[in-house]
Amino acid sequence: MQLEGAIRENNTVAALEVAQLDLKYESFRLRDKGREYFLLDSIRQRGIQEPLYGVWSDKAEQQFVLLDGFKRYRCAKRLGLRIVPCVAVGHGEADGIIQLLRISSDRSLNILEQARLVVELSSRYRTSVTEIALRLERSKAWVSVRLGIFNEMSEVVRERIFAGKFPVRCYMYTLKQFTRVNRMKPKEVDEFVGTVSGKGLSCRQIDQLAHGYVYGGELFRNQIRQGNFTWALERLKNLVRQESDYLSDPQRKIIQDLQVVQKYMGRIIGCEADKIQQGTFAAEVNLLASGILGQLNKFKKAMEVFHAATGKTKDNLLFAPGRQPDTGNCQALSG
Repeated sequence: MQLEGAIRENNTVAALEVAQLDLKYESFRLRDKGREYFLLDSIRQRGIQEPLYGVWSDKAEQQFVLLDGFKRYRCAKRLGLRIVPCVAVGHGEADGIIQLLRISSDRSLNILEQARLVVELSSRYRTSVTEIALRLERSKAWVSVRLGIFNEMSEVVRERIFAGKFPVRCYMYTLKQFTRVNRMKPKEVDEFVGTVSGKGLSCRQIDQLAHGYVYGGELFRNQIRQGNFTWALERLKNLVRQESDYLSDPQRKIIQDLQVVQKYMGRIIGCEADKIQQGTFAAEVNLLASGILGQLNKFKKAMEVFHAATGKTKDNLLFAPGRQPDTGNCQALSG
């Protein structure tokens, strides 16, 4: 993770033995096997380029409580490294959490990671919303939103997401939307997350299965509960293909354009802007970004109009009257 801004105190890099690291906050940070795989290869070739961040323990002498750098720590362990570079970011754990939240951007700390750390300040250290907001130089609404996000998640959902078994994006932008409009009850969210977690499904596949779970009736729910993801995804694909046969050319073009927009938005979101070097490339990116930013408000309004105009049709999209799937001869396939 690339931390932004200067570390204000205790900014000396110290070479510590991995045995000195206290990992009590490891479960507060999201796991990402893909990123960890590439990081492992980078460290194998070049060593650890970014120090690990934490605070010296108040309770155990010579123990360094790690707050950030758990992927680097795990890679170091796998590679047999005994010494890792570390930097202290505060005095005591509560202050260290505050400093980490202050010097980290919204990109480097996921909103759920921010929420988990804010909850720790609130519950364990009895820090008020007002005090947290003042120390972070954030609004009270910023703090309250994160407290709310974490507290409304069940233990099942928290465990799966922070273990890297269920994508954050699918929870925030799909399941959370269904719960807001009362399409899914908390126990149904737990059931769905527990069923599809750790099965190697892409975000797109999980989103498709979620829509099938919500709008597809008991047949689809039972197939998903039994892990028959291949059957469910293929059935959804066929139904959408049948619907597309009745689309006009302009309608089909709009869908294709929206699919392209969604695809490339995801790519850009995944880019690390802080690693862009200056020069012709940066100048071109700046020019394009400026043009896109100038259209964002209009684009957002257009998407809101599309969303509002089509929202009531979703119930009939998968299974219109007379088009219920034939359950007599369906061959369930395990995913």
